[in-house]
Amino acid sequence: MLPENDSCEFSGCDTLKYVAQEGCHVACGPNAADTSVETVASDEIGDPCDCEFDVLDDEDNLLQGLNSYRTSLSLPTLTKNKNAECLADKIAEELEDQPCTAASTVNAPQLANYNHLIEKCNIDINSTTDSAIMPVCVHKLVPTLVLTNYTHSPRYAKQLNNSKFTGAGVGSEDDWMVVILTVNTPAGSFVNGAGCLGGGGFLMVYLLMGLALFI
Repeated sequence: MLPENDSCEFSGCDTLKYVAQEGCHVACGPNAADTSVETVASDEIGDPCDCEFDVLDDEDNLLQGLNSYRTSLSLPTLTKNKNAECLADKIAEELEDQPCTAASTVNAPQLANYNHLIEKCNIDINSTTDSAIMPVCVHKLVPTLVLTNYTHSPRYAKQLNNSKFTGAGVGSEDDWMVVILTVNTPAGSFVNGAGCLGGGGFLMVYLLMGLALFI
């Protein structure tokens, strides 16, 4: 049911009373614009609203924060890249067991199965060469600290300030957050692969592992 005692705004809906259709977005809160929530369609359109409300998760909140940062610099916002998001999730899972205290020593060899992760996400490896992979580790992924790790880290801010990056994939696991920046060119668009990766080619990705940590 809709939250009580809150104002709500609807878009893409036929009615403001009950919502049971896909693509219908609801924002609820003391100020409706403060919280973005999306309905999940019920089994039977027209039933009283038996919808689930999913508040923006850590990844979406971070992407919003990064886009606000870029907007403040008069840079275009980053659009969500689903394939990059898949890879970011896989990398975060690989780093999950690494403690934050060891994060400053994390380096590329610890992602020796990187090509396998790309294959699991069905990404053409040749479309990943112009990208930036930026992992951070923050205890409990406190949103403000996660964002600060990106916007106040000279190395990461340099990538975020680069106008060539047009897309992003964000993934997290435990205390780890991973952001992958993509470009709108064949070398960095993270397009779907043919289903199986070849052995050729040299992967050159900005794997940025020098982290400013807040634990």
